[in-house]
Amino acid sequence: MSAASLASGAPPRAVAAASSDALNPRRVLAFLFMVFGMFMAILDIQVVSASLSEIQAGLSASSDEITWVQTSYLIAEVIMIPLSGFLSRAFSTRYLFVASAAGFTLMSFFCARASSIEEKPKKPKSPFAVTGLYFYDNRVLEIAAGLKPSPRGELEISDVNSDYLARGELHVERFSRGFAWLDTGTTESLMQAANYVETIESRQGLKIACVEEVAYRMGFINAARVEDLAAKLPNDYGRYLREIAREPNGSEV
Repeated sequence: MSAASLASGAPPRAVAAASSDALNPRRVLAFLFMVFGMFMAILDIQVVSASLSEIQAGLSASSDEITWVQTSYLIAEVIMIPLSGFLSRAFSTRYLFVASAAGFTLMSFFCARASSIEEKPKKPKSPFAVTGLYFYDNRVLEIAAGLKPSPRGELEISDVNSDYLARGELHVERFSRGFAWLDTGTTESLMQAANYVETIESRQGLKIACVEEVAYRMGFINAARVEDLAAKLPNDYGRYLREIAREPNGSEV
């Protein structure tokens, strides 16, 4: 028995128990990992629920068929419940928990990254197309300066994106429902795009991609400025600007 134990009169076991309950960096780190793992588990359910419409569109599935996709996900989840118990006994709960949380985080990160980019492929590997909206850092100037013409004799923007992909720095954002991509590379597709825009604008009474309206709605310019811009446009576009400038509380819509 130590001198400290003799002075306090506390049994050695009580001292050991008290010290084992004290917080230390290792326990705090373990607790944070546990909270993070629970958060990722809840996030997994939310991601699947929010992505059902995109999954349905990607599979071209009907409303009846998408229920089977949900069922297959639930079956896999049910199978993992007893399997996780077996794996916990085999590898320890601590290691399995950390590996599962890290694996889900890593796979979620890779889901937002493109695997390959092809310029006008004859047989596309996926139903996704790059729509032409890019955000680059200043290194794009050096990359663009080193481009060589493609077999079509053109400098391809896909080569720039492929360079970022090779560096592991390309991030893609998939558009959800409500977005429309209109290719205008041919006379026929240009006519289809024009008809589509005309139909939407005439039926809804709204202009598509009206930059003055966007700036006004977001509060970058006021109604007086919109009126000044509309005065320079003696046409239907100017009339539209005057109408939104005179709407009550227009910038808050």
